[in-house]
This record gives sequence, structure tokens and C-alpha cells, in this order.
Amino acid sequence: MRVWPHAPNKSRCTPPAKDLMVAKQAKPTQGKFPDRLDAIAGDAISAGAELGTITVEIEAGHIGQIHEGVQEGAWTIPKGWTLAPGLVDLQVNGLAGIHLASRPDRIDEVSRLLPRSGVTAFLPTLPSPSKTEVLGLSASLEALARTDMLAVGAEPLGIHLEGPAISPARAGAHPEERICSPAETIDLLDSEFVRLVTLAPEVEGASSLINEAAGRGITLAAGHSNGTYEDGLDAIESGVRLLTHTFNAMRPLGHREPGLVGAYLEDPRTTICVIADGVHVVPAVVSLLWRLKGPRSIAFVSDAIALTQAEPDRPGANESGSNRPAPTLPLMGGVCALGEGISGLADYGCAPIAELCAAASATPAAALGIDDRGSIGIGQVADLVAVDSAGFPRATWCRGKLAWPVIS
Repeated sequence: MRVWPHAPNKSRCTPPAKDLMVAKQAKPTQGKFPDRLDAIAGDAISAGAELGTITVEIEAGHIGQIHEGVQEGAWTIPKGWTLAPGLVDLQVNGLAGIHLASRPDRIDEVSRLLPRSGVTAFLPTLPSPSKTEVLGLSASLEALARTDMLAVGAEPLGIHLEGPAISPARAGAHPEERICSPAETIDLLDSEFVRLVTLAPEVEGASSLINEAAGRGITLAAGHSNGTYEDGLDAIESGVRLLTHTFNAMRPLGHREPGLVGAYLEDPRTTICVIADGVHVVPAVVSLLWRLKGPRSIAFVSDAIALTQAEPDRPGANESGSNRPAPTLPLMGGVCALGEGISGLADYGCAPIAELCAAASATPAAALGIDDRGSIGIGQVADLVAVDSAGFPRATWCRGKLAWPVIS
């Protein structure tokens, strides 16, 4: 009987933040990891397919050449591991005690920590933010871009505004006083770093926000919505092709009123985001979604909050010290890192590891219109992760430079 995710295998969980400087996992090969790659070889997967044994040559942080087999001079990943594209997480609110809305100045720490879960690119996310919070995170991202820190950490691809133009009826953990009209939300789009906006498409004035954001090249997602099936169809036609944390904070899928979920599951043009912790959406339902949409139309996210990768004795931990929410507590963001979630779904048998990794790399990258990340191919950014036979991340390279484990 499978008990994941309610009783996770703690030996596979991401190590706590205090172990950042000395990696505890993969110790037998720790000293052999190259700090910077010229070429790496091993069995590989990409975009849901098995590539066999290949050698990937790295040139200036990008993939220059790909050869069949193991080429002389290439560093070979340990037996039993598989090389995959780095994961792309579209929803990261915080990590390791850091809440990005209140501490945007610590974005560099979040960036350094994310590779431990195989994440090499992400969207720092602000839930129903004020303009001050948007400007604060924008300033931190601008400062980060001027440093060389990105060489050893996950790269922020822009800001995800999760609200504030959402439905009060489906606010979830968002304080009701933070909810704003679409007209007020337009004012938040002035930051050049805004990359994704989640809104409730049924609220009055949503079409103006949709048109304004689309005109600026911002990707749109439906979420925190009480919208009906018809509202979903209208949103899709208006260009809102992404669904934020499917099933969560939205009208349930009903046999008489399918809601947004029904509309987005039905339309092949859409991508649905799913929190990959096995709690927000249980693995059995993930398996059903897989049959309906598949890896090219499902984007796994963590929806990570500050409790993710936090210390067991942190304030607010449940009695077991687990990073997972207690069964009696309401859901309010994810506390399972993306790589751990993918491993858990693989353990449950939801899909092959190659396909699960694609839903956490190629699909989210495509949802943002990014074509140089999310797969192993010539010209792609050399963001790579080596996963073990259980699909758990063991080593991560950002732009060809080792980001995890950190060799002291």
C-alpha cells in the first residue's frame, strides 16, 4: 500500500538550509563533482523522451554540441543517475524561512537554495501584492541582475503576480482586504519584471486587465476564481491559457457545472498548473489529469512558501516537525520542494520519470514563451539536473556551473 505523500520518505527529503554549504547527499561522489562543466555524459531524458547515453558539451553557459555515447574527457554522472533539464518553477512565494513579499532583499538566498530541489529557473511570486511589494521585489531583481550570483543559482525569470484581481469567494490564504479591482491591478504592471498575472476572469473589468497585460507581453493565468465553465471558455478565447494551481481556490469540477477546471481540461490549447506535493492534488487525481492532458499540457509547480526547506524547530511547525501541513490545517501554499514532489509522484506511479520531469521543465518554460530552457538541445541554456533512480535531484548545474551540491 502506498502511503506517500502523507508519510513521506524522509531519507529523500531535501536537506535543511543549515546543510547548504556541505552537501550530505551523494557523498561518495561529492568530491568528484566538477565545479564548471565542459562536457557531461550519461543517460539522459528531455521533453518526455529518453535520449539514451549522450555527451553534452557546454560553451559559455549554453549547450554547444550533443554527441551519442560517452566522449573522451567528459565527466560522467554516477551509474543509476539520469541527466535531465533543470526544473522551471512558476510559483515560488518563499523558501527556508524567507517570505519574498516581506523580504525581497533575500531573493539571492532563495536563488541559491532552489537548485537543491533541481530548480534552475523560477518566478518569484507575490500573492495579492501591494504596489510597494511589487516595486521592492523589482528593485531586488534589478540589483541581482547586476551581480554574478546568477552563475551559481536558479535564475528569476520575472515576477508572478498572483492577484490581487481575484474572487473574494475563492481567496484562499489571500487576505480579503488585499483583493483589488482589475483596474487597480493594472497599475502594478508598470514593473518591467512582471511576467505572469493570475486573475479571476469572471470579475467585473477583467477584460481590461487581460487586454492590458497581453499588450505588454505578460502571460495570463486564471485562478482564485469562482468562475463557471462559460467563464472559463471566454477566458481561454481571450488568451488566458494557463490555469493556476488546478482544483485549488476555484469552483470544484462538477458533473452539471464543470467550472474553470472543466473548461481548461477540455481545451487542448491550455496548460494547467498542478501543485506537485501530493496534498493539494492527491496522486490518484494527478494520474487522471495525466490521462486527460499529458506532460505537454501539465506544468508542475511547488507554490513554495517560507516553510519549504525550513528547520523542523521553526515557529509554526506541526508537532511532527514535518514540512507538510497537518491534516487538520487549511492549505495555504506548498511546503514540498519541486524536485521532491516529482520524485513522490514517480514513486506513486503517476507517470514515467521522463514525462514527470518534462512537466516541470519543458512545459512551464513553453507556457511562458521561453524557448531556450526546459530541454536538452543545442543552443539551450546549460541548466541541468542529475536525478537518481527514484527521480530525486542529486546534482544541479546552472548555466554549466555546479549549483548543488555545494563543495566547501
